[in-house]
Amino acid sequence: MPGAVSPKVFGLGKSPIDEQDIRDLKSWLEAIRDGVCGPLCLDTLSLLIRNALDWLQEENPHFRTYLVARRTITDIQDVVVADLARVKFFAVAPDRSNYYGNLALFGPAVKAFPSAQDDIKEALLCLATEANTAAVFHLMRVAEFGLRVLARDRRASVPKGPLELATWEEVVKALEESEKKIHGYPKTLVREQQYDFYHGALMEIRRFKNVWRNDIMHARDSYDRNDAIRVFNHVCAFMNILGSRISEESEPLPEVWGDKQLREDTTL
Repeated sequence: MPGAVSPKVFGLGKSPIDEQDIRDLKSWLEAIRDGVCGPLCLDTLSLLIRNALDWLQEENPHFRTYLVARRTITDIQDVVVADLARVKFFAVAPDRSNYYGNLALFGPAVKAFPSAQDDIKEALLCLATEANTAAVFHLMRVAEFGLRVLARDRRASVPKGPLELATWEEVVKALEESEKKIHGYPKTLVREQQYDFYHGALMEIRRFKNVWRNDIMHARDSYDRNDAIRVFNHVCAFMNILGSRISEESEPLPEVWGDKQLREDTTL
């Protein structure tokens, strides 16, 4: 049970509770409310704690006695035991515990692609709980955010409809056209870096599409724990390399890179 309650609560009968014990009891109740009731959706316990906190606000000290406090604590303990008996818990394997809720594990790409954060969180939760095929599903959604930001950066267009509604195949074809244009630019060091970046990104997207994305979206395959970690590492590396150059909120890079884009870390 979280928090600490003075032993006096159980021995002073009808004596009014002193202010320090009121503060301690209030902290104890709030700790249970925030740490147990909220996460586990225990409505009965939440109501009991809310009533107890209201009781602690009573102005008449004759209503705030150690006897009532003892009964309140005993009632809450009984409800905690009864409610927790209805809750199912799961264990996270030691080698998966670092994934549970650890958004920072994905790296700087979390900030570069904020729209992907929900799927990154879901992928991490699935990895922690061994829902491995579901983890790969969410990771392919994460990769799609990267794909579409890359297409926006290259000012890609598709034959029909907006880019946001285009299929992976349509976006990939549009990016292939952009890649051909880069290859035709005059040979310079900057051109080589630009080609390395976009060509490498497109190669990764093709791999995602052909190896994982198509199969999982059409229920053709399932994945074990090692597969899921491998996909996570792959998508994480891909998104972070993209994020080192482009992001959802940044303006597209120049269609033809200049000296400002020249730097040493070049390849995917």
